[in-house]
Amino acid sequence: MNTNHSPEVSIVVTSYNNGRFLVATIESIIQQTHTDWELILIEDASNDDSLVIAQKYTEQEPRIRLIIHEKNKGLAFSVREGVFAARGKQVAFLESDDTWEPRSLEQKLHWLKKSGAALCWSDFNAIGAPNFWRRRGLSMLLANDFARLEPYRQISLPWLPVRNIIPSFSCVMAQADVLRSLNFNTPEQNGELTDHWLWSQIAATQTFCFIPEKLTNWNLHPASYMVRQSRGSIATYREKKREYVQQLLALVVPLTGSTVSAEKYLTECLAQRPGKNGLVRQMCDAIEARRLRSSIFWKTLVYSKDFLWLTATKSVLF
Repeated sequence: MNTNHSPEVSIVVTSYNNGRFLVATIESIIQQTHTDWELILIEDASNDDSLVIAQKYTEQEPRIRLIIHEKNKGLAFSVREGVFAARGKQVAFLESDDTWEPRSLEQKLHWLKKSGAALCWSDFNAIGAPNFWRRRGLSMLLANDFARLEPYRQISLPWLPVRNIIPSFSCVMAQADVLRSLNFNTPEQNGELTDHWLWSQIAATQTFCFIPEKLTNWNLHPASYMVRQSRGSIATYREKKREYVQQLLALVVPLTGSTVSAEKYLTECLAQRPGKNGLVRQMCDAIEARRLRSSIFWKTLVYSKDFLWLTATKSVLF
């Protein structure tokens, strides 16, 4: 590989025990219509054949740079390592069990530059785990959120700490210098919420751009975080989110320059979210009335289609 060449975009793929998907992931990168890229492939001490696959592609494709961990270091560490190793001015992410449509890089790069935003993300195709998609209605929920956004333009998402509508790392491209300015020390031990931790910091001071094209194939399978967390108890999920969002707000609120409390900031975030209706409207009203302590209302909210970040309300967290 020409070490003097700085590609237009760097792609970060972190790999851990996803050998059965990794070939398709890498092939989808090689088949991109935009060809001025480098792939930083971080092999995080997998126990399967991921390393063998990664080494084979590194030997065949000069645009791939392989980083090998002797011991597992986790997602947050690996993502940070990839971001700081990137030579491109833009960084795109692809999870090692997902794939891209051929024009994914081309379109993301075009709209990130044209919009002037710090981060852009695309719509997705939902694949794998059909029972999960159907039961949770996640595709429909995100489609409704996306429909409220103005596409292809700079938009602000101040409420992102409350409701993460960026579905996956694999949908995202961002400015490299912005990413390098972020705090990667997520409180999640396994780093499973690293993406939301990072995007929330960007939302405090920067703008986003949504591309309403299905450029990413988001694969949910039994080992996926989203599927695994759906099997846990409400009590465990609630406690985990309480601790996480408290620490997230402690980081994000000062970045905004706001002097309000984290509790007040959370309420303001909810008030700014567009399209508050149905259970979302009930939740916002319940915050002021402090009715969300009701177990009946809680269960209704958790098992509704607005099941994930809408649960981050002040009566749950404080």
